[in-house]
Amino acid sequence: MEQRGTLTRVTWNSEDSDAALVATVVDPHFERSLDAGSAPGMAYAVLSGGTVIHFNGIGARDIPSGRAPDAETVFRIASMTKSFTAATVLSLRDDGQLSIDAPVVEFVPELASGGANAQQITVRHLLTMGGGFLTDDPWGDRQQDLSVADFQQLVARGLTPLWSPGVRFEYSNLGYALLGLVIEAITGQTYREVAESRVLRPFGLTSSGYAVDGNGNGNGNGGGEGTVASGYVRRTSGWVREPIAGSGAFSPMGGLLSTVNDLATWVGVFQSVHAGGPQPAMPIKPASLREMQVTQRVVAATQPAATDAAPDVSGYGFGLFEDFRSWGRSVYHSGGYPGFGSHMRWHPASGLGIVALANSTYAPMSTVATAALAELVTQLGARCGAPLHAPPVSLPMLEVAQELVTAWLEGTDPEGGSAVTMRGRCADNVEIDVPWPERVALWHAFQRSHGGLVAVSASGSRPSPGAIRWLMHGRETGSRVRVTVLMAPHDPDLIQSIEISAIDPSAALPRPSTDLT
Repeated sequence: MEQRGTLTRVTWNSEDSDAALVATVVDPHFERSLDAGSAPGMAYAVLSGGTVIHFNGIGARDIPSGRAPDAETVFRIASMTKSFTAATVLSLRDDGQLSIDAPVVEFVPELASGGANAQQITVRHLLTMGGGFLTDDPWGDRQQDLSVADFQQLVARGLTPLWSPGVRFEYSNLGYALLGLVIEAITGQTYREVAESRVLRPFGLTSSGYAVDGNGNGNGNGGGEGTVASGYVRRTSGWVREPIAGSGAFSPMGGLLSTVNDLATWVGVFQSVHAGGPQPAMPIKPASLREMQVTQRVVAATQPAATDAAPDVSGYGFGLFEDFRSWGRSVYHSGGYPGFGSHMRWHPASGLGIVALANSTYAPMSTVATAALAELVTQLGARCGAPLHAPPVSLPMLEVAQELVTAWLEGTDPEGGSAVTMRGRCADNVEIDVPWPERVALWHAFQRSHGGLVAVSASGSRPSPGAIRWLMHGRETGSRVRVTVLMAPHDPDLIQSIEISAIDPSAALPRPSTDLT
């Protein structure tokens, strides 16, 4: 199926048995939100492997006409812009024009007036929300069309961080506006020109850009036939139209206008670098695109309602959040702005993603899209085998190592043939860490305390790509033992560690002088 082009409603092919499932799961989330008055209109798409598999436009892109938005309707995407700004900065880094650990004051000398802490802020701090500035959504959203000259004067009056740089996460639009000044200082071009030439045009995002006419009409990049959705805010009198601010110094933090189609392409770029095999040529290095999606600064860990569940953990990468929940790892960013709300999120393990745009101030697309994607991933995982969590790296030697160690532990002679074979697959540190006579003594200790060991079937797990862990139980006692084997970093065919520990406290062992646990 073609991803580009105007879409009215796109679904999987009819022969796909779960074609109806996507709409059945996703649509009610948005319909309920629309019925609750979250926005006049919404446009959203579900993606699989970067391809749109379901699109829907509901409500009105502008109240007078009542026409529903389509996949080429332009919305201001607000803070989702930060992913484009971060990608632009990293492309300059990759080209050798910038060190992201350089102090920002080298490029924005006006920042020196903010004092010692301001002078210590690096480009990395700003990219990862670690600059120490106070969170500023209400104020920052109204600075969109501030001129660069006026912004430089504002900086020169003194910007004092609330926190010491790098100490903690504090979401800052101001920080991303400063990145725009960094980009301009390095390139000698406007932020808009650099972002368009390095990101938007190379990736084919032809309906995305920073320009609208004085009435807030026209296409995001000033051309084409796309229509900009009118933004609204709910007042006591009903929906009131919000003017769309022009492009200015704060465009790097939230100024981009885009469409469902273009954002599907953008999400597909990030999803593509998780796939195996050779990567296609890209204007930004795949390693940088992966780096953007990985936590550089922890945001929070919250306990779900079920107290026995693992905590939900979130972090900020470069212009993107990373999230860990019961249904797996996802990457995302939201956008909230006068007149608009947006969200994009993808689930790398399954390849599923979602993009959602709405035309009201701070429309809760984050809540709606996240709930829809979580349910979809869970449903498809149950019905189609779509993984909730990333599969482990395939390392065949792990199973071989498990077989070798198991054969030794199950055997009747700790120095027989199984021992010789196992020792031949161990790195040189193994018998330095635990001399062989000590390991033989441990084998005998388990014989005495457990009556020998037998592997527990289907108990294997991989705590890391280079480790395997399984259970064994005593032939006579039934009490269990945990065995963990770690492969060597210089040669994954060699074992670097064998750890054996009793799980049942009542089965304490007379351990050798070297504790293997």
